[in-house]
This record gives sequence, structure tokens and C-alpha cells, in this order.
Amino acid sequence: MPRGKEQQGPGVETTPRFPETTPPLTPSSDYTYVLDAVMHMKESLGELKEAVGGLKESRSEQNKKLDKISDKLENINRRVYAAIAMISLAGALLGIFGKPIVDAIFNRLSSPPQQTAPAPQQPIPQNTHN
Repeated sequence: MPRGKEQQGPGVETTPRFPETTPPLTPSSDYTYVLDAVMHMKESLGELKEAVGGLKESRSEQNKKLDKISDKLENINRRVYAAIAMISLAGALLGIFGKPIVDAIFNRLSSPPQQTAPAPQQPIPQNTHN
């Protein structure tokens, strides 16, 4: 028969039962492990606070840069809209006054130059008193 096991009837084996008790709650006299763990946690917490502070500062600097970029883009957008308005106005003026101007230029270029009769010369008075 194997050790630690008992036979209970034909072919049934059971393991021995151990007493079920809770361990005694006596305080340990050695707290160095707990103290060491707490000190490491305190050190880590200090490093985390420093890292979070650095992240906050870097975020505020990036926000300032983004604000500057946003202002520049807004200024560029205004300039683009002003340029579009000026081009539209110039196009409208050319549409209204362009055809008469172009017709006048082509008529002047395509027609032969008109010859004007020479102006009659007035006689030059001569002095006959000698």
C-alpha cells in the first residue's frame, strides 16, 4: 500500500486530511522589508512627480508654438481671401469694360492710318521797303 493513502473499501483510495487552521497573527519583529519597499515607492513617486511636471511644461510650450502657427495660418488665410476678392473684382471689371477697350484697340490697329491734308501755309510777309 502506498504511503500516506489509506484504503477505504474495495479500490477506493483517499488522501489523508490535514487539520484546517488559520496561521497565528503574531506581528513580525522584522519590518525592514516593508520599510525598504515603502522607501522605494516614495522615491519612485518623487520621480513620477518630476516627470509629470516636465510633461506639463513641455505641453505648455507646445501649445504656445501651436498658437503661433495658428495665428500665422489665419493671417495667410486672410491674405488668400483678399487676393481672391481682388482677382474676382479685376475679372469683373475686365468683363464689363474689356470688350469696348479691345474693340477700340483692334479698330485702331486694323484701320490704315488716315492721311491728313497738310495745313495751308500762310504767306510770310515780306518787307518791301528798302
